[in-house]
Amino acid sequence: MPPLSDLFRATFRFYRAYAPILGGYLAWLLIPYTCLTLFQFVPDGIVKNIGKAVFEFAAGIMGIWIFIFLSQLIHELIHNRETDPVILRKQTRNLFVPVIAVGFLYALIVFGGIALLIIPGILFFVWFALAQLAVILERKRGWEAFTFSKSLVRGHFFRAAAIIYTGPFVFSAGLMIAVLGIGAVISSIVGLQLFAASNEAPLWLEIIDILIQLFVMIPLTLIYSIFAYDVLNSRR
Repeated sequence: MPPLSDLFRATFRFYRAYAPILGGYLAWLLIPYTCLTLFQFVPDGIVKNIGKAVFEFAAGIMGIWIFIFLSQLIHELIHNRETDPVILRKQTRNLFVPVIAVGFLYALIVFGGIALLIIPGILFFVWFALAQLAVILERKRGWEAFTFSKSLVRGHFFRAAAIIYTGPFVFSAGLMIAVLGIGAVISSIVGLQLFAASNEAPLWLEIIDILIQLFVMIPLTLIYSIFAYDVLNSRR
């Protein structure tokens, strides 16, 4: 297997080449996120609660749709295949329910394993980490996706776990450092308070967090995951 540094280099090269395209699709998530931000100014009550629930649900549905669509798009671009957005949208609609079903089962299996015994939960967390990508990229369904995911890590569990999760961990840590760093700079220059007395982040810092997540962390994590999937799939 290639060293992790090769995966990171490939991820950043791809991001530099296709960031505008990926950002264009991810920008759709700004709609529900903006509405959720505006609802912070609505007085507490049933209108605020219902509105937040509606837009949180909308953000979740749009997020899943974009995840499926971009996973296919990134995979096609990595392998230098022609991409047809119309076909990708049709395939995304067909994969929407299977991906949700496998994701729900994955959460149940992992949390069930952790609740019963910690070790099985950790095993399931790694074995079945690629089940949703198996649905999207291999058209697997139900338990077949879990079996396929497990086959990708069989024989090299710890190395596979490092390949799968190092990228997301690094990008998440980078997000936290970037947001706090940018927030500290802005706070010192403009004189804005970085954290309120309640230890809650101010609105302007939340907006910075959302923007960095949408246009940097999420695409990097998704690109890295597709590269990691291909590496493990090539070793089957």
